[in-house]
Amino acid sequence: MFPFICIRGSAEERGFSYGSQASWLIEQAIDGYAQSFAERGFAWGDIVQIGVNFAATIRDFDRDMYLELCAIAEGAGRHLGEVVALNARTELLYGAGSTSAAAATDLSGEGCTGAIALPGATANGHTLHGQNWDWRSESADITIVLRIEPDDGPTVLTLVEAGTLARCGLNDAGIAVTGNFLKTASEQGRMGIPAPFIRRKVLMSNNMHDAMHAVICSERSFSINVMISDGQGEAVDFEATPERLFWLRAERDLLVHSNHFLSPAAQVAYDDHALHVTPDSLYRDARVRRLLEGRHGDLGESDFIEAFADRYGAPYAICRAPVEGPGGDQSATLATVVMDVTAGRLLVAKTPYAGAKFQAFDLGSLEPGQDVA
Repeated sequence: MFPFICIRGSAEERGFSYGSQASWLIEQAIDGYAQSFAERGFAWGDIVQIGVNFAATIRDFDRDMYLELCAIAEGAGRHLGEVVALNARTELLYGAGSTSAAAATDLSGEGCTGAIALPGATANGHTLHGQNWDWRSESADITIVLRIEPDDGPTVLTLVEAGTLARCGLNDAGIAVTGNFLKTASEQGRMGIPAPFIRRKVLMSNNMHDAMHAVICSERSFSINVMISDGQGEAVDFEATPERLFWLRAERDLLVHSNHFLSPAAQVAYDDHALHVTPDSLYRDARVRRLLEGRHGDLGESDFIEAFADRYGAPYAICRAPVEGPGGDQSATLATVVMDVTAGRLLVAKTPYAGAKFQAFDLGSLEPGQDVA
């Protein structure tokens, strides 16, 4: 099971509590990524210094997030630049120098499959939102479920690598977010806002307007796909590059995305480099949509779990066991996440390819997640 950590209070209080409680996992995460950077020719000391320089960009984007990062570093007994590097690993590679392009290509094999079902497609009239998160196999052991209770703003549940501010999750204002890797030729050398901070901004939003604004108005440094839903039955998908923003809406109350551009305008505007890394993206989203459409009007959490467990095309499946990815890293489905956005409930299974049980976390409860049969 993933460890569960609860943090509350001001930005400084939250960060120090986070760093203190997760210090051993943050150390493990730093050691792992330092080795990964070194294998690609980057000295960790240089990465840390770039992280320090890059922190000013984060401070200008959101001062509270910057203060929280500083406090995480203090609580964990680590350097601020190291914590920034955990949150901005892709940006640091893209901006680390003229030799970064090849290394970034090797490291960016993050493949995810996400889906949203709006009330018209579900059995209970709720919004369901889920994702399989694929990344480096070893990252499963540095991942936690984080509950955030700020002095000002909604309570959040998010699945994160230790030391990072957000990945996928939901809040008690009825907003949920997941993210998928995209890639074009335009990312190299841009020092914009790292994806974890954009997703955290979404999760700190009190309404759909603010959640969408967080993506639309961010200075992005690389291409990302962001899926946002709310518990009242709205959803949007943003295919966001550093220069352009494209959006998709649900079709028959379903919205599904993997790692390639679906917007016709984006397909014309860009050479889809993600397909060079994850060509299986072309069938992953199609299969999830087909599996969910077969239960249209009667969809529940179990149908999302079943769709995300699909093994077609193994080892390059929706749910994948460890397989060698770009650059030689072992890639796998680290987690399956299914959220009932309307009810404020998050289900998560660690390494689902190994038959892991799901834990249920409730925004209305301070208790760690309970096992789900």
